[in-house]
Amino acid sequence: MIVSPVDNLGNYGGTWHMAQMAERDYALFIRTIGYEPLLRWTPQWTGTVPNVALSFQTNGTATDFTFRLRPGMRWSDGEPFSADDILFWYQDILNNPDLTTTVPDWLTCANQPVEVEKVDDYTVIFHFAAPYGLFSTFLAQPEGVEPVSYPAHYLKKFLPKYNPAAQTDAKKLGYASWQDRFVAVFGQPGTIDDPTRWQHPEVPTLNAWILTGVYGKQDPLIAKRNPYYWKIDPTGRQLPYIDKVSFKLVADKPEAVKLAMDGGIDMQERHISSSTDEILARRKDMSSFTLIESDMNKLTLSLNLNHRDPVLRSLFQDKNFRIGLSHAFDRDAIIDQFIPNALPHQAAPRPESPLFHSVLARQFITYDPDLALDYFARAGLTSRDSQGFLQLPNGKRVTFNIDTVGTSRFQMLEAVTAYWRKLGINVTARDVARDQFYEQRRDDDFDATAWGAMADLMPC
Repeated sequence: MIVSPVDNLGNYGGTWHMAQMAERDYALFIRTIGYEPLLRWTPQWTGTVPNVALSFQTNGTATDFTFRLRPGMRWSDGEPFSADDILFWYQDILNNPDLTTTVPDWLTCANQPVEVEKVDDYTVIFHFAAPYGLFSTFLAQPEGVEPVSYPAHYLKKFLPKYNPAAQTDAKKLGYASWQDRFVAVFGQPGTIDDPTRWQHPEVPTLNAWILTGVYGKQDPLIAKRNPYYWKIDPTGRQLPYIDKVSFKLVADKPEAVKLAMDGGIDMQERHISSSTDEILARRKDMSSFTLIESDMNKLTLSLNLNHRDPVLRSLFQDKNFRIGLSHAFDRDAIIDQFIPNALPHQAAPRPESPLFHSVLARQFITYDPDLALDYFARAGLTSRDSQGFLQLPNGKRVTFNIDTVGTSRFQMLEAVTAYWRKLGINVTARDVARDQFYEQRRDDDFDATAWGAMADLMPC
């Protein structure tokens, strides 16, 4: 694949230094050295283009997607990459109940999982049961690396289908089963949102750099150039230009900022962007990129509309209750305290987006406690207990937790929930560990969450 530079051709050599949190920060890998799906977004985010795939086409009903692979591509250990690797992922990982209990939503359509057909060594077809026009978009998301992340030549020996002694071998090595050994060797199948995927440097990859150690153990963790990387510049020189990537472990964001000020970071956005001015004032040798803001909200409040408790589920699904919560706190006061110059905004596309809708972006954002109580009444919340808390139809208090991660979000969230409590909602803001936050959402074991939110700037 030929990659055209934005300004000029590069020079070989050097190390790219970054700061990485010691726990649950593998998103930094995903965003810097781990994004090589079949299709990828253009740098301008204007659409998707072939990446691992040489080309692709869709049939007239958007049910079949044909991918032509790049002949001659190799894994980082030099072994060929072909349609057999994608077929191995499909047959032996995705459709193997011992490794995949649930097919991810983005690989299903009309409640039917994708079917993958090998046409020849370099052609595969993804078949869906109904039109799926957004598949190419989903394939370009970070999770889109799944079909091209399983080197069959390396992983087959861990599966009983290919190695009858797989179970015996696993138990000899101290594993409870061959499945446990597989996860220990490769990582958890089906999700990139798991640290185990980055703790196995021996597994061949298609990425530009190869980890030489285990995330969370080596400090710094070094990734070296992949000698079989399959991209070149317009003059035919193999990429990447940079020899190594170094991930220095830090305890928190302030430590990452300090590392940048001390010259320990070459280029980074994650963890240090809020301290850009402070860093540039100290580091005269550094310059900032002009970034296009893509967040629609710094704090998006989301109720669990599929709550396990039928009473809370019914309340949360009542639009009147949600509108009441939206009118029940003073956005302007919270913005002045925590993020001056920001603009109150609903969870909706930003003004720069062609999908921007002024009403959807600005509705229900005025602070009006009386109006909030009126909407609560429309949702059936008219009675209060002896301490002034609103009561559900079953006589219990309206009680729930809303969870977030990190001090800055938690402080803003506490300011919001203080307003809600004044109006009779028995809500508790919680700052939970990131692992717990993700596990609760995965297991549908939460009441509400507060998080940031992105807003697509391109038409879809």
